[in-house]
Amino acid sequence: METVSVSDITAESVVVNGQITDHGGGPVWERGVRISGDDEVIEVVDSSTEDAFSVSVSGLQPGTQYTAETYAVNDFGRVYGESIEFNTVFTSAEQAYEFLDETLNHLFYFLVLYQDGGGHHDFGIKSFNLTNDLMGEDMVLHSRGYGWFSGHYAYDSHQTEDPRLAQYTWARHYLIIDMANWLLSHVDNMEGSLQQKQDIKGQALALRAYLHFHLVQVFSHAYGFDSDAPGIPYVSEFMGKSHQFLSKTSNQQDADLLKYDKATYPKGDQEDRSGNPFLGTGILERGTVQEVYNHLQADLDESILLLNEAGMEQAHPAHIDLAIAHGLRARVALAMEDYQAAATHAQSAINAADNNNLFDPGDFPDEIEIFYSDNIPIDYDFTAMSGFNTAALSAEWMWGNVITQAEATMYASFWSHMDPRFMSYASLGGQKKDHPGAL
Repeated sequence: METVSVSDITAESVVVNGQITDHGGGPVWERGVRISGDDEVIEVVDSSTEDAFSVSVSGLQPGTQYTAETYAVNDFGRVYGESIEFNTVFTSAEQAYEFLDETLNHLFYFLVLYQDGGGHHDFGIKSFNLTNDLMGEDMVLHSRGYGWFSGHYAYDSHQTEDPRLAQYTWARHYLIIDMANWLLSHVDNMEGSLQQKQDIKGQALALRAYLHFHLVQVFSHAYGFDSDAPGIPYVSEFMGKSHQFLSKTSNQQDADLLKYDKATYPKGDQEDRSGNPFLGTGILERGTVQEVYNHLQADLDESILLLNEAGMEQAHPAHIDLAIAHGLRARVALAMEDYQAAATHAQSAINAADNNNLFDPGDFPDEIEIFYSDNIPIDYDFTAMSGFNTAALSAEWMWGNVITQAEATMYASFWSHMDPRFMSYASLGGQKKDHPGAL
């Protein structure tokens, strides 16, 4: 039994497509769909007798996450296909902001559990940032420790026959890009003020640009080196993959994420497009590095315009406001070696920030007090730098996320790999250090 896909998602309905792959030793006398939500379960029986069938389910709640499963019944029992998660279309600004929060939180999710093929070097955007530093020239991994990131540091994780690092980086980013595009495709039809619509669209455009910016830096030549080199697909349309958005709490198998990656993954200078449902539409054509940067600038410029007109305060440190959009635009200009534009947008970011009183040298302590017991350090006094410990308080932070206890990934986290003061991979021999000669 296979739950093939979900399609035609609206605010209150969905079509679920199934395929009976094995009759299990007897004729199938019932087939149908089971939809599960937080407080409801809906079953719809299909009237056909075909192995391939589609069932339309109505009566769903707008802006809600559901799980769909197909099933088949014969004299030996009932068999279910794999479950597929999907979200119904939101109809209100409140629901749209909830989906925006979920989209932003995917930046920090530990998406693939260790036993399912991921690892403790796979914990969202900060793991990609750390990988880039380690594969550059300004960070040192002084011992193998437990092995996490050692292949990245040795510059061989992406060169194996099955380059999981490249696949996960590619698939993770396009997954969130698709969520941003899904948000953009429905926001104009929701109930809400003009300012709310501008705010949501501005944030989604900036997030889309941010993720493409990281991808083009990883998978393509630098803009200043060869702007005519092959770029990456700049996906500005919803690809219909919302039903495959992965949940942090789901025990998804490794193959589930790679289903998404098969539609977009490039091999060398050519795309492997065999799994692309949009084959022939041009939606995933790579273009050049220059074309990617043209899209980046257009998305961020529109984001800045919308966020400025919306004039709404940042509701959460993870939300993208005008200052952050300018900051991202400055980074893109810097990568393009357009230093005047980079300086202009950087200053605009500082000016737009709610708290733009940046630290001065007096805010940084010359020494950190360490408290010992029997010659063992038991505590530290970082009072003068405590503002760096939370994204919600320090003027030095423009953008961040408050990790809740439910979202904490413990050892599989940026802090575990970087901070040796506590029980962590860093304290157990896997500490990463900035290279003093490169700073």
